[in-house]
Amino acid sequence: MNRSEPVRVYQSSPILRLGSPLLAVLVAAATTAGIQTVIPYQGPWAPVIGAVGGTALASALLLWTSVTRRRLEVFDGWFRYVLPHRTLIAHWDDVLEVYSPTTRRRRLLGRHEYVVVLGGGTTLRLGSQVGADAELGDEIEARTRSVVAARAAAHLDRGREARFGPITVAADGIEVRSLGRTMIPYERLRDQRLGGRHWFVRSKDRRRTIAVPISKIPSPGALCDLIDRQVERRAVRPAPIMV
Repeated sequence: MNRSEPVRVYQSSPILRLGSPLLAVLVAAATTAGIQTVIPYQGPWAPVIGAVGGTALASALLLWTSVTRRRLEVFDGWFRYVLPHRTLIAHWDDVLEVYSPTTRRRRLLGRHEYVVVLGGGTTLRLGSQVGADAELGDEIEARTRSVVAARAAAHLDRGREARFGPITVAADGIEVRSLGRTMIPYERLRDQRLGGRHWFVRSKDRRRTIAVPISKIPSPGALCDLIDRQVERRAVRPAPIMV
């Protein structure tokens, strides 16, 4: 594995890295001030304020530790995911699927969230801890799209199906589970495309366009490539010779 310099390094934003310890200081100051205020009065207020403040302080420190010790280093053929207590190294070929779990990518101080599933059952959730942005999703998609499509094509060549969430790609057509089940043979497929936050497909038999949120489809780009491959293969299939 080539140990060259990373193409790009993702880590949490300076706002989170600096804001977390500042939040811890503010919580500690507020807790101290609150305890000093209620000390002259009788009752359990001082212990209650101390317990609440201590919990908030511990949470702020835990957040700070988490966001400052995580980063994602992107290389040409592989990536390294550094966690507080371990480091994971994997090839891009090891990625089985990638998806964004929300239709509208959630934002918290510019936050995006992606789920990367590797072989062996390892799942990585890349969000604000590594400063995930729209470019990270595009980069992962570009580096894994052809690999995922080729792996799915191999499944079809062996007589199996390839499933992308609610869409199943088979040897003779695709099945879409969205408000019911719709089976579209490749010969009856008018078009399919990605647009905005949805994947759209139309058949020649229906005027209605079926739209499925991309958040429900792992590796949507690979899905489009696989369907295009199947359609092209059906189109160039030689006609039977009559004897």
